[in-house]
Amino acid sequence: MYGNCYKFPYINRKENMKAEIIVSWFAKKYGKTIFRKGVVDNKYKVWIDMKGNQCVCFYDTMRDRYTTAINPQIKHMELIQ
Repeated sequence: MYGNCYKFPYINRKENMKAEIIVSWFAKKYGKTIFRKGVVDNKYKVWIDMKGNQCVCFYDTMRDRYTTAINPQIKHMELIQ
């Protein structure tokens, strides 16, 4: 990771822990870097795709839906209860 970035947190799904995050990633569709505020909750997923990219699905509070980011960087993270 570059600069002041965090790894995606481990969220205890049984305790319904959440984290507020600000995420950035380069979107090929738009040809630019996107910044989003979101929530990492008990439904978020992290995986590696067939090309070796890290993919993360998180709840995007700006769009009010779940969003998948490819090779994201977390700029800010705060655990909430």
